[in-house]
Parts: sequence; C-alpha cells; structure tokens
Amino acid sequence: MSVLLYKRLVLVTFILICFFSATARGRSLGVISKGHDEEQKQKLAEKVEQEQHQEQEEVVKSANDLLTMDYTPARKKPPIHN
Repeated sequence: MSVLLYKRLVLVTFILICFFSATARGRSLGVISKGHDEEQKQKLAEKVEQEQHQEQEEVVKSANDLLTMDYTPARKKPPIHN
C-alpha cells in the first residue's frame, strides 16, 4: 500500500516539475506580446534575421572545411620482384 502511494507521489512530482520547467522556458523565448508597437516588432525581426544569417554563415564555413579536407589518394604499391 505504501509503495503504491510512493509511486503516485513520485509521478505527481515528476509531472509538476515538467509542467513548471516547460512554462518557464516558454516565457524566456522572447515572443512579442500584443502590447508592443510596430517599431519594436521590426527591431526584433531584424535582430532574429541577423542571428539566423550569422548561424547560416557558420554552418557554411564548417561545411566548406569538411568538403575541402586534404587527403592522399589510395595508391597501389608496386610488387616486389626478387
């Protein structure tokens, strides 16, 4: 009986922790509320676009590094004749 109660308590605690962590993360996303004016929306949109552009440039640079790796091609060694 006490094991069942303990399992329920652990389950309820886990669900509450998940609920509170999800709502806190949602508040920190920086989504524009209805009270902001157009100028603030435009500034935020430009900031987000600039961040995405920088991230895309970083991805392209790392992809270029991977595509231009130097390596020596495989060669067949000549047979040894005695």
